[in-house]
Amino acid sequence: MLLISLITAVQVILIIKIWMMTGDVRKIRQKLNEPQAENRKITEAQLKVLEGKTEEAYTLYKEAYYYSVVTFFNELENKNLKDTEAKEKAWEEGFNEIVSYYSGQISRLGNYKLPEEALYTYAQISARIGKL
Repeated sequence: MLLISLITAVQVILIIKIWMMTGDVRKIRQKLNEPQAENRKITEAQLKVLEGKTEEAYTLYKEAYYYSVVTFFNELENKNLKDTEAKEKAWEEGFNEIVSYYSGQISRLGNYKLPEEALYTYAQISARIGKL
């Protein structure tokens, strides 16, 4: 009798834990379905381009660019790479991809450039924004 009561109690506890986890899954799904801030900025910029508002589009692309840079920096920091050389190499590769994408978008607007000069190395970006 005691064994049956114990098994029943464990089953109830497990059911409650599973029920609580379903709420967590819903929150995760909601988070994943929300568009990223940079994607919203890019879409807004594209709409401004269609309206012929290139200055506003440039501002939005630049904000999305900065968001991408900061997001990439934080991801790199979270990897906890100990070797400075590894961080510099990873930064160079990722930063070049970001610059390539946004340069292509901005070049279509006319005579605009990305503000990239002080962000080329991991040391430069780290000195500017540091670890959050």
